[in-house]
Amino acid sequence: MFEAVVEALGTAPDRFRAAPEQLRAAPARLLERRATMQQDLQVRARKLETQGREGLWRAQTRTLERAEELLEKADELPVVKLVAEPAERLVAKRLDLVTAVPVEGYAELNARNAVKALADLDRVGLLCVQRWENANKGRKTVLDSITKRLS
Repeated sequence: MFEAVVEALGTAPDRFRAAPEQLRAAPARLLERRATMQQDLQVRARKLETQGREGLWRAQTRTLERAEELLEKADELPVVKLVAEPAERLVAKRLDLVTAVPVEGYAELNARNAVKALADLDRVGLLCVQRWENANKGRKTVLDSITKRLS
């Protein structure tokens, strides 16, 4: 213990001489640390926003798909049968809106151009295209590209 105190006292003059330089450098270090923390928070905020949008999209889609399934069974429930037709139209319209492919003229694109069109889409846009591809053309190259972008 005594040796550690003697050693600390021996290095004290060097530490005191270095202190002014360390104090002058402190504001720059603090600004750099602040910038790093701001960037980290921005990345986290974007990630949370994306997760929220994707979670909302998934919940809306599942809910509307379940509503379609229930409305198909309207014949079994006399009360539901009265509102089934308008409700089916409303649910189908809303589902189409929620899951619409965000690329104009997408259905007419060949696979190569469809993959190129994916570059500008966020996760929800990719999920919409993936759903459309699975329900319609099912192009392997497009679906593989979507899977890579989503992972």
